[in-house]
Amino acid sequence: MEKMRKKSPFLVGLTFILLAGFSYLAAQEAGEGTLTGYVYEKDGTTPVVGAIVKIKNLSDGTIYISGKTDANGFFRISRVKEGFYVAGIATPFDNFNSNNLIAIKSGETGQVIFALSDPAEKPYVSEDLPPKNEVRIGYVLKYDIANNMAWIFIEEGTLHKGDNIRFKSLYTDFYQKVEKLFVDVTSPAENTQGNIPPDYVPKLEEVDEIIAGNVFVVEVKDPVRIDDFVYLVHKKKSIFAFFITPCGVASVLAGSAAIISIIKKPEEEPEVSPFRH
Repeated sequence: MEKMRKKSPFLVGLTFILLAGFSYLAAQEAGEGTLTGYVYEKDGTTPVVGAIVKIKNLSDGTIYISGKTDANGFFRISRVKEGFYVAGIATPFDNFNSNNLIAIKSGETGQVIFALSDPAEKPYVSEDLPPKNEVRIGYVLKYDIANNMAWIFIEEGTLHKGDNIRFKSLYTDFYQKVEKLFVDVTSPAENTQGNIPPDYVPKLEEVDEIIAGNVFVVEVKDPVRIDDFVYLVHKKKSIFAFFITPCGVASVLAGSAAIISIIKKPEEEPEVSPFRH
């Protein structure tokens, strides 16, 4: 009987492994999931060894980091909080930002396959190309051709020093940064429309911002015309950027799980301001 009561070391070990396994699965089910996948070179087949995959939660900023990829380019990140993530891949030779969002679901294992592109082969994008996210905020009220100063009436929103604006009409179209923002404290009412008289001497005070219903003055790099529209240019911010510094792109290969796409609704043209006559 006493011999029957002795526990086999094998059974004890097996019991511990099973309990540990159940505990791990329970943790995974409690709002956590797993991300696995592969990191390849740009051909999509050659494994990248020693890469580290990092993902950041869009809600709270929590970062999860994998171990180094093995000889097959395989990585694994366990016990990841359910949610949406941006990804970055750090390799011995460069950093790479993923061009997709990753969705982690509770109790599930998602897989993603990255193909890294050479930073040197990324297409060059000129800074002079017009951004797409623009909102009309006002129009040119008057223009001092001698000093390249424009008086602009704000119809909508708020303009801050350092913002980028666009002047647009049938004959005008250029972008510039608002390096300095002024208000004219001496502008007489009779001069609120038209070109500045030759003998008019404005008294300008620098401000940090201007709100709708007011006039601001800014030095323009190119000539403008009365009634030219003025647009506020919003900086294009990518939510798919893990690394801030310039780096390569980690393209997601078709068929990967846990990947979602975000389609933004195009911005509509704002209604005409009640200030506009």
